[in-house]
Amino acid sequence: MNYIIQTGYTASSQRQIVLRDYRKPEEPISSLDIDSNTAVLVPFVDIDTGVLFLFARGDISVKYYELRNEDPALLYLAASTVPNPLRGFCLAPKVCVDTAACEIDRFYVVLSNNVLSPYKMIVPRRNADSFQEDLYPQTVEPKPTITFDAWNAGGSPSPNLISLENGYQLPDLEGLSFSVSVESEDPAVLKEEIARLKNRVAELEAEVASLKGQ
Repeated sequence: MNYIIQTGYTASSQRQIVLRDYRKPEEPISSLDIDSNTAVLVPFVDIDTGVLFLFARGDISVKYYELRNEDPALLYLAASTVPNPLRGFCLAPKVCVDTAACEIDRFYVVLSNNVLSPYKMIVPRRNADSFQEDLYPQTVEPKPTITFDAWNAGGSPSPNLISLENGYQLPDLEGLSFSVSVESEDPAVLKEEIARLKNRVAELEAEVASLKGQ
């Protein structure tokens, strides 16, 4: 798909999404008026399945659409609600999804009651115990394929694609190091800095263990 997705407002203050072909952006392919809420819609696209998700701060619903290469190019699918208004949201890497539950995407959302919660997009399937190839085409591996210097010199390699059929093992954080500048040599200050760094290392190790367990 060669789409650009825009969100904004109409002249009558309706929230709107517009779909354009980046090769011919002058004329929109499709546009949909959503509602009259004031919060800015934030789009997330699953390029593997062609699903568009719309989030907005202060909303209690998440809307999803299908991006298609035929008319209509933008098709409404469904909406789901969260228990409290949204304050923040981000999309987890594709390798975090649970293929055994037919989970196609996972978001992490912060609600108005300061709760951080996973928000899972699951496609109901009767035979969910078997791998659903149509839901999980090969996806981009979360691993760099080029160094900054090579990219800066004009390199543009294709990303590595992997299958999720047998899960994905996150690589160990080999060579993890910290570079710290300590302005004071006072022993008490140094001890505080060391304790802070130890706590940060423990937090990172816990995050890695949590991701490996998902």
